[in-house]
Amino acid sequence: MSSGSSAGAAVNEGRLFRGIRWRLVGWNLLVLGVILACLGLGVFMLTAHRLRTEGDNLLRTRAEVLRRSVTLLINRRDDPPGVLPLLTNIPAEGLFYLVVDRKGRVLANPQGVKLGTLPNMEAVAALGTGKSDLRTVNLEGGQAVRLYTVPLGQARDARFYLQVGRSLAAEQRAESLLALVLLGGGLAGLGLAAGGSYFLAGRALVPIRRAFRRQQEFVADASHELRTPLTLIRANAEVLARHPEQTIGHNAELVGDIVTETVHLGQLVSDLLTLARADAGQTVLSQESVALDQVVQDVGRRFVPLTEARGQTLEVLADQPCTVRGDPNRLHQLIVILLDNAVKHGHADGHIRAALEPVRGQARLTVSDDGPGIDPEHLPHLFERFYRVDPARSREGGGTGLGLSIARWIVRAHRGRIQATSTPGLGTTFTVTVPLVRS
Repeated sequence: MSSGSSAGAAVNEGRLFRGIRWRLVGWNLLVLGVILACLGLGVFMLTAHRLRTEGDNLLRTRAEVLRRSVTLLINRRDDPPGVLPLLTNIPAEGLFYLVVDRKGRVLANPQGVKLGTLPNMEAVAALGTGKSDLRTVNLEGGQAVRLYTVPLGQARDARFYLQVGRSLAAEQRAESLLALVLLGGGLAGLGLAAGGSYFLAGRALVPIRRAFRRQQEFVADASHELRTPLTLIRANAEVLARHPEQTIGHNAELVGDIVTETVHLGQLVSDLLTLARADAGQTVLSQESVALDQVVQDVGRRFVPLTEARGQTLEVLADQPCTVRGDPNRLHQLIVILLDNAVKHGHADGHIRAALEPVRGQARLTVSDDGPGIDPEHLPHLFERFYRVDPARSREGGGTGLGLSIARWIVRAHRGRIQATSTPGLGTTFTVTVPLVRS
């Protein structure tokens, strides 16, 4: 891939993830804003209702005290209108009250309230359906008050009525302050949440961006790996097409190359399909009791002719019973991959060792070679798809670069672990641990 195309891909990737990041921030703020709005509205309504209820209860209590005092004073004299001026001696404790008659005349206004809309005769008329009336009214200038009206005597026969009121200014100021605090707190919270969401969205996108890059690299590598055998097949086929008069015998080498590349291409496609199905969770593994020691011995026996052809010696140590639960075919494939890797990367005339033993409830398999080894910086990437320590030898031995990725998937699917250790110049060892079946 050229530097220009790499830079363009990086720019497009940056734009894509910036857009996703801001969309995540936007959705987080929208959801949080709705939650804060609902909570703030609930707190405001609950607090306002509580203030109004407590204020009304206080108004009723004090109004009843005033009513008893006024009624007692009136009942002690034969001339009730003559005693009304004495009502100024009754403390109101932050309230105001009026005494009115049936015609709406104010007989007493101890606090000197500007009447305006008072007295409220609608409240007096409403006493026919109840023993008291409580409502909100507005005085001159728009001041809101809660007005409590009770008869001085029996409701039907009462000649005088008591209207007690309290200002709602304090409650309105408290509600305004509460609304301001909730609004300011909500906006401040959204501001802080915006910064936090931006940071967290960036952190959340890190593994996604890493996976996206791996996917891009995987697609690029897969395209390259597929293009190489196809190019060779096409080139050989074109040579054959230019000489139709020649027999297959004359071009046996070309035909053999086509067959070889076709086999390699088929293996590559098969490996890609295996990994794709594994990623999609579409691969179903059987769960059987597998004698892993017998599988290791069987695979080792089949590899003997291959190692002898390369002048290598193969030592298989799997004498102790190791029964695991899993898919016998996939476990067989796992051992084939590890031994094939050891044969390809071990020295000619070298020594390969496969050992299986039970260790603390685990079946531990080690496959070692005495090849050139692997530098430490390459070890963390060995199980990545299409990763090769030496790209110049990428097609040596017909490998697809997916074997160790498939091996890691098989091990993980069997609830096991796989790791590689290597010393440059001394060889490489792959260690696999899989849970044993409890007897």
